[in-house]
Amino acid sequence: MIPALSSALDCLRPAFSRERSFRLVTALLMGMIFSGKDTTITWMFLHLQELLPGVIARYWSLPKSLARRRWDSTTLITLWLRFLMGQLPDGWLLADLTHTTAQGRKQQDRHYRPNPKYRKGQQNQSKFLAGNSILSLAYVAGESLLSGVRLWVFSLGGVLLKPQKKSSGRRGESEQTLLRRVIVAIAPPGMLVVYDRGGNDATTINTLVQSDLRLITRLNANAVIYEDRECRQKIDTWKYNHKRQHRKQVVYHYEVIAYRHKVKVPLKVVVEISYNRSKRRWKTTYYISTDLSLSAAEIVGYYRSRREIEGTHSDSKLVCGMNSCRVHSSRTIEGYLCLSLLSSGVLEYLRWSLQSSCRGKLKPQERSSSQESAEVSEPMEILKELGMHWYRPMRLTRGITSRWLGHQLRHDAEKLTSFRAYFSPQIPDST
Repeated sequence: MIPALSSALDCLRPAFSRERSFRLVTALLMGMIFSGKDTTITWMFLHLQELLPGVIARYWSLPKSLARRRWDSTTLITLWLRFLMGQLPDGWLLADLTHTTAQGRKQQDRHYRPNPKYRKGQQNQSKFLAGNSILSLAYVAGESLLSGVRLWVFSLGGVLLKPQKKSSGRRGESEQTLLRRVIVAIAPPGMLVVYDRGGNDATTINTLVQSDLRLITRLNANAVIYEDRECRQKIDTWKYNHKRQHRKQVVYHYEVIAYRHKVKVPLKVVVEISYNRSKRRWKTTYYISTDLSLSAAEIVGYYRSRREIEGTHSDSKLVCGMNSCRVHSSRTIEGYLCLSLLSSGVLEYLRWSLQSSCRGKLKPQERSSSQESAEVSEPMEILKELGMHWYRPMRLTRGITSRWLGHQLRHDAEKLTSFRAYFSPQIPDST
């Protein structure tokens, strides 16, 4: 895992103009991976002092590397995406909005939102939550196995969504504007982008199409689509309702080429009709795609993969400390949150390399039954050595990968020496 970790960190080197800034940022990434739940900068410094003694001489080098940073988060995300596409091509990009809990009263970019778990009459709860909104990105790639196709979701990073500034009279950048600016700067031409209903406006669709990008999103329940390019004849989506049958377990898909107001290209609209058992009624969902060559099943499958990004959010908050941010300025907050999401992607890459080493490099049709049994023995040995019980031992998690990497460094002197050799140029005290 040490060579895989060093190659993942080396791909980020062009984003930094100075070597000491690169060393400090990689130290922060390692601190987020090794610290577990206690990922404040103080605990990261203590864990780094245990694994890499003498590399970071002063505590204030870590927070100052975020406050005085000269690297751009967009450039960092772009380099990480290009590296992953070289390892696992033919993937697609996921974009979603996540929310983190603010720590401290002096944070500049926090704003309030309603608490979805608030219940009237209950005690010890807040009606509103304070935190930071982040536009996070993830790269999804499929890998063929004997049991099917497994999706690997690599978190790329995030960009802080600025709230409205009422005091200055100017409004911050909207979610759609941030989406267009970041995705066009990061995604290569021809890439597929999957986004939620916030990205179905005409300006976003036209901008991505002009940048040679493909978009899959979902329409609102009250959206209007037209049959002609002049947007005069509306399509009555209720005409598909007569095709519903009494077999409630079946999901029906219908395709139609339609147009939307101010959208310059035709869209493929997929009408999905399913039965909601909890509410005991039929449900109609509309998906749109700018790629007319995709089938209805492919469009729905790509959109449903958008939920995989929620796992990267939870791991970033539980393992990599995205909720444990103890910094105040907007520039420091954005750098910390971007590195926290990026560290989750590095853990996913280490997990993929670990699972690949357990399976071997043979194709699925070339493996024998003995090799298939060897696939499950290696994760079981990892769990046994860690003293952990996991009810799905054939599939390691990011948290187990983090603990296994820390266990190897603490108990294997040769690997610890090679890991310290990577940080052999000592990081200066100042940034």
